[in-house]
Amino acid sequence: RRHLRVVELSVERATDAADVLRALSAVDEVAHYGHLLRVAVKGTTDPEALVRRALADSEISLEEIRPARVTVEDAFVSMVRHEQDGVRSAA
Repeated sequence: RRHLRVVELSVERATDAADVLRALSAVDEVAHYGHLLRVAVKGTTDPEALVRRALADSEISLEEIRPARVTVEDAFVSMVRHEQDGVRSAA
């Protein structure tokens, strides 16, 4: 079972923020909806603290952040990605 935690955030430089967050090993998925980003984090990592720290380090202003429910889509995308990573490792 994949343990995911999700936050939704609003930033002015959404594309830059998404790139910064995707580079973090604890981040499972970043979904981009205009200025809104939905970030799924693996394991016990606190997603809000992780996002705040990463964006501050990159000098990207965070307008709003809030916890969000993990959806069936979040779980499915995570499961498929995990299986694909396993296939690539075995090859």
